[in-house]
Amino acid sequence: MSFNYGAAIVYFAINNNVTWDDQFKFGHSSDLSWDLNNKSFIMDIKTMDTDATPLLSLSSALGHFVVDDPIARVMHMNVDDHTIRAALPAGATYQYDLIMIDPAFNNSRDALMSGTIQVRQGVTIED
Repeated sequence: MSFNYGAAIVYFAINNNVTWDDQFKFGHSSDLSWDLNNKSFIMDIKTMDTDATPLLSLSSALGHFVVDDPIARVMHMNVDDHTIRAALPAGATYQYDLIMIDPAFNNSRDALMSGTIQVRQGVTIED
């Protein structure tokens, strides 16, 4: 597994029967040199980082990432349980990275996080 150096390494364990809604704060509160204004976010989730095709692609354009406070750099995930179950079978661990795209700098891409996601089987499932 490869990691993006400079990005936070974060390991997730999520259930497949609830919305994935983890919240994140990036950087130090005293650092005002960057923000999340006008940025977009993408995340591919794969079995192996070398796989050609992701099992699931998430993006802020599709509402999977919601910026709560652009100045304090706070955002949260918004991935419903149906999306998780359809793409990521329970009982496995997957690899991901979260990329921020900044249109003000020729759509430069900066890695914010990378790591693994363990998907667990939920008990209560209502379709």
